[in-house]
Amino acid sequence: MNERKYWGFHTRSTPDAIKQRIARLIEQNNLRERIPHMYCEKPSARRGVREFYFFLNIIADDNDVPYDILRHPDLKTIASPVEEKPLTYDEFKSMAGPEVEFEAIKYGRQLVYRPPETAKPENPFDFAVTTDSDFTSSEAYRRLLYWMSAVGRGTWQGFREACRTLGLSEIAEARHIFRRLRLLGHVEYLNSGMHWEVCPPCLVKVNAQHDWRYFLSGAQVPTLIDKLRNVAPVEIRDNHGGPTSVFVMFDSESNAQERVASLQENYRQLRYAGTAGERLAAILPDLDSWCHTVLTEISVASDRFKLEKWNGRDFEISGEPSTETGMYRLSDLVNPESDICYYYYFDADRNCWFQGDWYGLRFLANHHLGIQAEFTYKLELRQLYAPSAAHIPDLYERSLVLASGKLPSPADGGLVYENINEALAKTLCSKLYAQLTKGV
Repeated sequence: MNERKYWGFHTRSTPDAIKQRIARLIEQNNLRERIPHMYCEKPSARRGVREFYFFLNIIADDNDVPYDILRHPDLKTIASPVEEKPLTYDEFKSMAGPEVEFEAIKYGRQLVYRPPETAKPENPFDFAVTTDSDFTSSEAYRRLLYWMSAVGRGTWQGFREACRTLGLSEIAEARHIFRRLRLLGHVEYLNSGMHWEVCPPCLVKVNAQHDWRYFLSGAQVPTLIDKLRNVAPVEIRDNHGGPTSVFVMFDSESNAQERVASLQENYRQLRYAGTAGERLAAILPDLDSWCHTVLTEISVASDRFKLEKWNGRDFEISGEPSTETGMYRLSDLVNPESDICYYYYFDADRNCWFQGDWYGLRFLANHHLGIQAEFTYKLELRQLYAPSAAHIPDLYERSLVLASGKLPSPADGGLVYENINEALAKTLCSKLYAQLTKGV
């Protein structure tokens, strides 16, 4: 990547107005990493509208023209490039004239020096320790989501630091915060959990009766929410242990699609997702197929670790643990001072180790042990109850969260999912081999 490429633009406006519009363009389209700097002629004593040059430092691959930015409809409303070839800093200085002074504006992330500290490593997939009830305000989580949406992507260590800086929780709880954001469809893991990325913004149809309510999932910025308020009523609701949920009310499905299409002129990444929760539940495999298609096969040097097998209630050491199918907790024998544990699933038939979400591995292990999950559905309340001992695997749980636009609420030693119709509850229970009983 080459950060010393500049594209020149000629416009008729005021420098302050152009700087504000460029800043808005970068924020709304998550372009901080692509446009880290802008150079604009300094305002002179002669105020008002005038013609002047400004230059954007646009990062692109070597010998590649960033057409996606140069031809972006938002940028075209501001100015057109002088020519589609980059300039060096000296070239654009000489083009504008030696008497012209430039103001440098930085949009990219600033690097701040901090004294080095030893970061405690952790496994982002370790959910063995259940967190206490989280009564943190949804507003704090909303700020975290805004930050992630502006940055676009980052490292797991950076996410932990952001949680600590925002005062959301202790470092050990970062994995639980991220999981809730992931259930809502806002973010996703990359590179086996070492990195993360924000998902594109999309409107998901809520599984509600007699209305056309949509949940805003994915990246969120205040300007987009304000635009949604201009086209339809918007309702903000708190979430238990997560950011506020943004609901948009339309008159019909066609009305929702038309509004999204109109907003895409300024927010190209915005998508209409429809009944994403129900569609996800429909395409998910049953538990056995999930084990064979979704879990990631990994290599484990079992002689390096102490292996403890899940027995349905806790982990215990068995004689020959790696020869039996089940979920295992691995602790380091080479470095006994390390308190990091890893949780994997061993398939004896295939003689392979697999990695997956913690609750999914435990659910699969319980099924192999003959422990059937039991869920309760209350038809009149449209609520599905799942006991903590049978916590639903991530992908299946995400279909429930997307169907309601809300995280589950703790109740009676388990979790309650709202706004779930009976068909969706039956579909998931069938695929998870769980028993579904009707509550009163």
